[in-house]
Amino acid sequence: MPPSGDALPPLTAADAATELTRLAGAFAEAFTALASAAAAPGAAPGRRLALAEASRLVGAHALALAALVPESVLLADARAAGVVAPLALPDDPGALLAALDDALGAVCRRATPVADAAFVRVAAAVAHDLGALRPRLG
Repeated sequence: MPPSGDALPPLTAADAATELTRLAGAFAEAFTALASAAAAPGAAPGRRLALAEASRLVGAHALALAALVPESVLLADARAAGVVAPLALPDDPGALLAALDDALGAVCRRATPVADAAFVRVAAAVAHDLGALRPRLG
């Protein structure tokens, strides 16, 4: 998902530390929720497979996003702020993926193609996968 031309301020290093920490945490939480839903008894086999696949992809994206969090000692407070203010995620798998997509889009709208190039590349892959998974978990 490339950055848009909105008049939002670009991400600073501190903003990136906070927002990427929040985003990676949300994806990690979603990974756990989707894996639990896939393991729950009573779900149809096709649904369980879709949930397991979603969990695997979301977990991989959580790791990729976490790897982008700036590690500077000077940004420790910004990273802590991202942990303290986690995203609220819905229980429904389809709504959960939509919330992740919305959160990703909010950060993308502040990303710049040069300074945040690594994030923009990862975000494009994440957005693609979320878009492919959402119809299956609707």
